[in-house]
Amino acid sequence: MKIAVAQIRSPNGEIKGSIENHMRFISSAAKQSVDYLLFPELSLTGYELKIASSLALQKNDNQLNVFSQLAKKHEMCISVGMPLNLNGFVHIAAVIFVPDGRDEIYAKMNLHGDENTYFIRGEDTCVVTCAGQRVFNAICADTCEHAHYVLCGEARASVYAAGVLVSKGGYTADARVWAEQSKNQSMLLAIANYTGRTGGYDAAGRSAIWYNGQLLAEADESAEALVMASKTSGNWSGYVQNL
Repeated sequence: MKIAVAQIRSPNGEIKGSIENHMRFISSAAKQSVDYLLFPELSLTGYELKIASSLALQKNDNQLNVFSQLAKKHEMCISVGMPLNLNGFVHIAAVIFVPDGRDEIYAKMNLHGDENTYFIRGEDTCVVTCAGQRVFNAICADTCEHAHYVLCGEARASVYAAGVLVSKGGYTADARVWAEQSKNQSMLLAIANYTGRTGGYDAAGRSAIWYNGQLLAEADESAEALVMASKTSGNWSGYVQNL
């Protein structure tokens, strides 16, 4: 299996241009034979809480068709972050487009701060099987909750994949948790963060992947990049490609 996390700049609410940038990353990931591609929290719109309701998409929005098509074309699972309207309630969601045409949805279970004003928390976990690995999906504040890792263990997942927005001030403490949980669960843990500014925060960049507590690869603070890890002969290794 090969997993990649996309470190992008925020589209600041401009969805059309954001889709084009997502497509650029998907194309680059396909050239690297990536099986699972993960984008940051609310990647399609940026972390724009106050206008999230007006930007929220429906599951069957035609703008999302391109991701289904590319997932099938490249035989790749693609996890895209967005504000998603489900039955009249707006969630911080990851929609995972899988090659067989299905769309899996994970709605963030642990909201943080002002998110509680604009969104409804999700209630269900989401595990996607990809290239022989069980991928447990998470979004930002989920990764700081021990109970969420317990659910991951109960699901017998081998990969924990989280799209986040983490600021420069918060990164060190959060990264310590990610490394520890990767070791505690003996699993691969992948984090996709923004670079640059979004929603009033200076994102830390440094999207990264750990396995069993060891850092495999990490982007720098300022570059748009793919951070990748692949498993061959039972061993994980990682590398970074700047875009």
